[in-house]
Amino acid sequence: MVATAVCLFVTTYRTMIPVRPGATDWRSVVTPFLDVVAVGIVVGVDGGVESPYFFVLLSAVIVVTLGWGGWRGAIAAAIGVLVLIVATPAGRVDVGGQFDSRRDLAALMVIILAIAGAAFLRRRLEEADRGQSELSIEVTRLSEANDLLVLLTQAARTLPGSLSLRDTVEKARQQLRRDLDVDTVVLLTLDEPTDEWTTRIADGCVMTAAYPTSELPDALASALRADRPVTVNGPEGSDDPAPLQQGRASAVYVPLTARGRTVGLLGVEHPDAEHFDHRRLLLLGGLTDVLGLSLDNARWFSRLRTLGAEEERSRIARELHDRLGQWLTYISLELEQIADQTPSEQVTRLRSDVDTAINELRYTLSDLRAGVDDAHPLSVRGAEMTNRFAERTGIPARFNALDGDNRAAVPVEMELLRILQEALSNVERHAGASSVRVDWGTRQGEYQLVVADDGHGFDITASTRDAAYGLIGMRERADVIGAQLRFESRTGAGTTITVSSGVRDNSTLQPDQQSPGGRSS
Repeated sequence: MVATAVCLFVTTYRTMIPVRPGATDWRSVVTPFLDVVAVGIVVGVDGGVESPYFFVLLSAVIVVTLGWGGWRGAIAAAIGVLVLIVATPAGRVDVGGQFDSRRDLAALMVIILAIAGAAFLRRRLEEADRGQSELSIEVTRLSEANDLLVLLTQAARTLPGSLSLRDTVEKARQQLRRDLDVDTVVLLTLDEPTDEWTTRIADGCVMTAAYPTSELPDALASALRADRPVTVNGPEGSDDPAPLQQGRASAVYVPLTARGRTVGLLGVEHPDAEHFDHRRLLLLGGLTDVLGLSLDNARWFSRLRTLGAEEERSRIARELHDRLGQWLTYISLELEQIADQTPSEQVTRLRSDVDTAINELRYTLSDLRAGVDDAHPLSVRGAEMTNRFAERTGIPARFNALDGDNRAAVPVEMELLRILQEALSNVERHAGASSVRVDWGTRQGEYQLVVADDGHGFDITASTRDAAYGLIGMRERADVIGAQLRFESRTGAGTTITVSSGVRDNSTLQPDQQSPGGRSS
């Protein structure tokens, strides 16, 4: 009865508070051995191998084998048998001849077979568990790969979908922030004629409008030198480049390539360490491949569009000069002869109108042929265009070249000159202004062009078709150089058009802050 009570207690206790197979702490390892000792004592007192509770001892040994392996199961069996022998009353079992009897040999074989079977079962369970874990890992990897493929497919569909550089950059910014969960995104593109890196995205940090290669931030310069992604994924070390924004513990800086050339530099940062795990790095690698090609396509399209537009302007100028100019000159000469032969007020007025048309054509040809080059920057061409506008229209116009470098890249100034030309044309046709002010300035790679008039203004949302085409043209030219274009206008309050590098506030270039040395023309 005592043996029954003890075995029931041990069984019930282990049912309620089971051991933890495979645990390594000393308490979890020692506890099943204590169960073996307790059951061994009970079985020994109850008659040894003849006790009906012998198989309870066998069960305790099997538990050790299943939980901690065959060699620990063998130790548990040896301890149980030793305790059983010691606890068996000497009058009931002949200890000296115990291992020579057929009965005890059979019991020993049962224990050995139980340990072997439990060890074999444990090994199979471990293999099955290992296989299930590997399968689960593989399923997880396939799921992640599928998610990555979906994201990359979306990127491959959306990023190259537009040949506008502005649209491509904005889509890239949104996708990087959403899919990589970063709070700092910087994108620079290479302007090969000037060998400068133009800032296209400065999200979460402050960047200048352009950088010579020798003055690139250390983080981006490291990726350019290495010609591969540079990853910082932990506490800042002595060899890690300084982050673009302070307080960022993890970052990736990547050179963007297309057609075997580096076309841009990308930097993404996050304040948490180890943020860029294997999945995010794979996704970033796929996105940068698509982004590099998309940026290069957009840049080539912008160049082709600009070259095509300039070629078309030259062709139109030649046609106007060779055809319309000659015809107007011929008509003017004929009217002069007619006026000499038969003076008439009507003929004189007609001749004056033709001379006005010739002058208008001369102004138009000058504007069409005007272009920016190394010898004639925007500060010169813009002043000339503004003066011609004042002479032609009679509207007082002033061009202010603010203190600073007064020089941007030639392609940038060329597009700004065309924007200025369109803005002055809109003032002449629609504004009804009594004065116009043009402010131009550059400083440390940043630039800003402001065209302001005191006309009657307009509602941008309800502008006429011709005005809308003009605004669209200006916005497209701003997109080509990655500039911001802002319209400020109210009915009766004039119009102000501002074109700026758009990387950060250009308040230092505002005309009300210029030094007394600011030049006017």
